[in-house]
Amino acid sequence: MKSYELYESRTGYLWRMEVYSGKGHIHVAQVGVQEPVEEHEEGDEPESATSKIVLTLMRPLFNRGHTLVMDNFYNAPLLSRILKVKHKTDSMGALRLIREFVPEGLREKAKKNMKAGEVAFSTTKDLSVEVWMDKNVVAMISTFHQVKIGGIEKYGYYRYKPQVVLDYNLSMDGLNHKDQMLQAYPMEKVRKIIWYKKLFRRLVNVSIHNSFVLFNHNRTQVIGNREFRLQLVKELLQVCGPRAIPRPIEPVAPAAPSQMHLPVKNERSQRCKMCHAAKVRRTTVWRCSTCAVNLCIEGCYIEYHK
Repeated sequence: MKSYELYESRTGYLWRMEVYSGKGHIHVAQVGVQEPVEEHEEGDEPESATSKIVLTLMRPLFNRGHTLVMDNFYNAPLLSRILKVKHKTDSMGALRLIREFVPEGLREKAKKNMKAGEVAFSTTKDLSVEVWMDKNVVAMISTFHQVKIGGIEKYGYYRYKPQVVLDYNLSMDGLNHKDQMLQAYPMEKVRKIIWYKKLFRRLVNVSIHNSFVLFNHNRTQVIGNREFRLQLVKELLQVCGPRAIPRPIEPVAPAAPSQMHLPVKNERSQRCKMCHAAKVRRTTVWRCSTCAVNLCIEGCYIEYHK
């Protein structure tokens, strides 16, 4: 199963999602989300499937000053320009060099013609594309970054990287942290033939994570994910768990010795009443003190008192 999801970058809060329904997937507005009414002519938005996904998920957030961070599955120069110019929404992220409208000079960049640490770029008034040679070629696109080199210290070494790469890694930390917390409780990874049960488990797991984020928002004492889930389970069991009906315990008076069917020994062996009824010739030295009946201690004694 595949779903397209829009998260808040710092906490990993799931704001919106759309489940992929196969080839020819139709993007429909979600129930309960007010879509702004926008007049747009046919052909003024990209026709690619990935661009439609981005526009559908982001439409309620357009013109509000948000910055969209995407990986190379979604990013494209045409999409970034439309988000910036038409919807007043900046975007940044990784880029595939095979995308349409990527400059030819950058499209040809590869390991064989770039040195480690080298940066190649192409900029316009509202868009910049940078290609940086790390262990492999890393291509980035942004609508608000200047071509600038930053740095980060790691393991005692100071490494220089393009500023757009540093900001992209920082923005993805919340999403990666969210994935780690959900993988610790893999409710949806249980093998199920029925697909909607798996989807339901996914929604429950993400809803718990969203509740965890909201619970810790603006709190002075933040609790961990494990502690939050344990507390949630305890409170749900108190509300929805089975409740035993209390029954009054009445004291039972001890039985008198005369009412207790205790076996006692005879002075001599006598015929067992049960065996006699079954036409079996057998004698016993035991009898019931209450019933005054001779019975074999094994089998007949318990069978007679049933």
